[in-house]
Amino acid sequence: MSKILLYLFLKILNHILNHKGGDNVVRYRIYTEDINRDTNIIPILNLYFEGYTIIPAFGVWEGMSEASIVIEYITDHEYSDLKVRQVCDTIKHKNKQQAILYTREDIKSVLISDDTWFN
Repeated sequence: MSKILLYLFLKILNHILNHKGGDNVVRYRIYTEDINRDTNIIPILNLYFEGYTIIPAFGVWEGMSEASIVIEYITDHEYSDLKVRQVCDTIKHKNKQQAILYTREDIKSVLISDDTWFN
C-alpha cells in the first residue's frame, strides 16, 4: 500500500473512531397558516434566523382545514427560545392569527460540507 493510501486510510479510520455521532443542537418547528408568506413570513424569518427550511403542509385548526407551513430552524445557540417566541409572536400579529404552535426538540446533527472528512 502506498504511503498516500495508508495516510488516507488512517485519517478516515481516525475520524470514524473519534466521531461521536453529531453535535447536540435544538430543532424548532413552527406551525402556521400559509398566508402572506412572501410579504410577512419570509422577511420576519430573514430578520431573526441565518437559515431555515419551509415545508408545505395541510393543517386543521378548530375543525377548519387550511394551507399551512412548517418552519424548521436548527441551532446550537443556548438562548434561542426567546428568539423563536419573538418570531411566532410577530408572525401571529402580522397575519392576524388566533394561534401559532412551535415545538422544541434536542437532536443530534451532522453537517456535511466540503471539508467534513479531512479537517
